[in-house]
Parts: sequence; structure tokens; C-alpha cells
Amino acid sequence: MNHSRQRAPHRPSPPAVPESDRFLTIRLTGDVEALDADLTQRTIGSSLSFLEPSTLVLDLEQVTHFAATGLRIIVTAWRQMQERGGHLMIAGGPPYSRHLLRRTGMTAVLDLYDTLDEIHRNASPGHRALADSPRDRTD
Repeated sequence: MNHSRQRAPHRPSPPAVPESDRFLTIRLTGDVEALDADLTQRTIGSSLSFLEPSTLVLDLEQVTHFAATGLRIIVTAWRQMQERGGHLMIAGGPPYSRHLLRRTGMTAVLDLYDTLDEIHRNASPGHRALADSPRDRTD
């Protein structure tokens, strides 16, 4: 009997309309795996080029599996935002995602929040960074 669990394929959602002219939220869902990483990175890159936000929010609240591929997507998005003089925020994500981000030192350069709602409560439209935002809020 095969007891392997079926994973829902990851598909990046279409880019959300920016909450202001400076914020863009992209929601990732399902399993973030190598097969979908290139599509996800192209979606993020083209969205950044077209919409030119100063703050990118990656919403991981509906991600069910996150490993090295997810980390690569986040690091690439962070680099793209740094090149543009922008800021990257992460909302939610499975517990292991936070573990990977801590082990790789990314928590020192990212603002991590438990939920997208928490970002909305703490971020005013137009802010590039949150001076009083705590780092990894799940610890």
C-alpha cells in the first residue's frame, strides 16, 4: 500500500493590484517545489519590472511545503528588491520556512510577520521600511 501523501502543486497567483503605488503583494500557495520555481521567479521578476513597487510582500500563508526551493525564491526576490532600492516582507509560511530563514541568516535582512493582516496593521502605504517592525515574530 502506498502511503505517500499527495502534494498540491504550487502555482503563483497573478500579481495583486498594489495596495498603494508602492506596495505589491504576491501570494504563493501549495507546495513550493523546484518544478515551479522558475515560473514563480519569472512571475515575481516581471511583476516587479512592470509595477515597480518599493515594497514587495510575499504572502506564504497558504504554502504547505517549503524547502530549499522556497528559500531560493525568497533570496532572489530580496536581491531584486535590493537592486531597486526596495524592501521585502514575508507574511506567514510553514514553521520550517522560518527555520530555514534563521539558519541562513535571512532573518537579519527580512521583516517576517505571522500574517498578511499583521503587515497591513503595521505598514502605512508608501513606507519603504518599518523602523519599529520586529524581526522574526514567531520566535
